[in-house]
Amino acid sequence: MSSSTPLVSIIIPTFNMRRWVGEAVDSALAQSHARCEVIVVDYGSTDGTGEWLAAQYGSRIRYLLKEHGLVASGRNFGLRHARGKYIQFLDADDLLLPRKVATHAEYLESHPDVGVVYSDCLRFRDDQVSETYELGRRHLFSSGQVFETMLANAYLLIHMPLLARSWLERVDLFDEELTDAEDFDFWLRLAWAGANFQFLDGEPLVLYRVRSDSVSQRHAEHGSEILRVIQKVRGYVADPAEQHRLRLGRVEGGARFVYGRALAEDGRLRQGVWQMARGLAADRRDPVYKAAYMALAMVAGPRRAGSLVGRLKETKDLVLRRGVGFQGNG
Repeated sequence: MSSSTPLVSIIIPTFNMRRWVGEAVDSALAQSHARCEVIVVDYGSTDGTGEWLAAQYGSRIRYLLKEHGLVASGRNFGLRHARGKYIQFLDADDLLLPRKVATHAEYLESHPDVGVVYSDCLRFRDDQVSETYELGRRHLFSSGQVFETMLANAYLLIHMPLLARSWLERVDLFDEELTDAEDFDFWLRLAWAGANFQFLDGEPLVLYRVRSDSVSQRHAEHGSEILRVIQKVRGYVADPAEQHRLRLGRVEGGARFVYGRALAEDGRLRQGVWQMARGLAADRRDPVYKAAYMALAMVAGPRRAGSLVGRLKETKDLVLRRGVGFQGNG
């Protein structure tokens, strides 16, 4: 690889995101690592994104136009044009902090046995980039072979990791039939293929924008896609004796309960209760609270039920703490 060839390709898919995409591009261009290419894939914008990007950035970015598709197809299109040894994904409304690429590229260069390196993330709401708060997933992050932990908890956001491109030869690219959990599916398949993941504990290196109109706010649709991805796992964890497959039913049950609760809170109560009941049958963890929520949802409404069950848990925790204190004083 010559010195003029980019070491890292930063891929930004965008669709009618002119309001936000400039901030994402600026954060990519502001990376302290010198050998980065910034690829913006426009998959059919009608808001003048292309013209605006050309006027604003010119040759500083590679602008690729793709007429149709969703975000997964935009990422795949960018991957097919990327020249870097390492791949950094970035959604058009999120941000990279200046040392993100340099920190992760340096790690991968010195640890060729690692396929994916990632760090923590901070969130902010809409335009309030100066008012950040924690993502709240640090307790979930793990390193090494992470398939089991990732299957149970979809904890990676798309721009948190840096990926060694060589691993793309071992897995299919993003599933273009998925619309909201394609990144979860992608990282899961990489983990199942054997890629070593490494979490770098320290300062967060990316920012995630929580938008009031975000797709991720459509909780029922997101829950449905998460469930679909977990069901898809059955297709490639084919050995009935495989330890991961033994846990799959329980994990699917947990995801189904969450999906059902989202349906109930979205106004589809009967459909939601049916999904929650199926989920509880497959995953017996916390059965009292789950059953209580289902019963209260039908009587008091889903949102009121969530508040009541939350108070029930708080009361139980308080009683347990006082009981432990009483025993200790005795």
